[in-house]
Amino acid sequence: MKRKCFLLAIVLAFSLLMATNASAYLLTLTDPNTDLSGYAGPYAQVNVVLSSPLNSPQTATITATALNGYGLGDGAALALNVNGTFSVVVGSISYTPLPGYTPPTNYVTSELWPNGHVDGFGYFNLALNAKDFSDPLATISFTLTAAAGTWTNDQSVLTLNNKNYLAAAHVKPAGTNVLTGFAAGPGTGAVVPISAAAWLLGSGLLGLVVIRRRFKK
Repeated sequence: MKRKCFLLAIVLAFSLLMATNASAYLLTLTDPNTDLSGYAGPYAQVNVVLSSPLNSPQTATITATALNGYGLGDGAALALNVNGTFSVVVGSISYTPLPGYTPPTNYVTSELWPNGHVDGFGYFNLALNAKDFSDPLATISFTLTAAAGTWTNDQSVLTLNNKNYLAAAHVKPAGTNVLTGFAAGPGTGAVVPISAAAWLLGSGLLGLVVIRRRFKK
């Protein structure tokens, strides 16, 4: 009986470990450039989810979401400073428009952008470009890949640029026809648990409590 409980404890401990690793890095773009003066943020969020760091090659899924009625679009709709040597997975780019818009196929493309400059926020090495702002976007999502060991956790997928920013977005305020501007996220974000991870964590803790009681008996 004790042996079975011991094996169960190992399984639950592994579940706990996996649960603590199932997370995402959430960066909120709060800093506007002068073109967005008078338009309140936050403007967008960038969500980074790294697959298991043990995978070879590694993959990270990145999703940008416009907030508060803003739309993403045009050149550098999303600009990132990615850590290490990487590439965008072919066919992984997807996007959703704001309500009432229908962008054409291949409306968004990626560009490896060594020393690409975003107005007011320094240099970034990857850009996701939309054709224009005729169909402003609510979300842009894609997958990056890199050699094993390039990234150690969600936070390490992006790295600070020369202005201490990780990401920027080209946004258009709701109700405007021509005004657009850039907003960026400072070099701090939040690690948030994925809901499935939270479930696993709770299950693992409950299981360990049960096992402890059985050992006491």
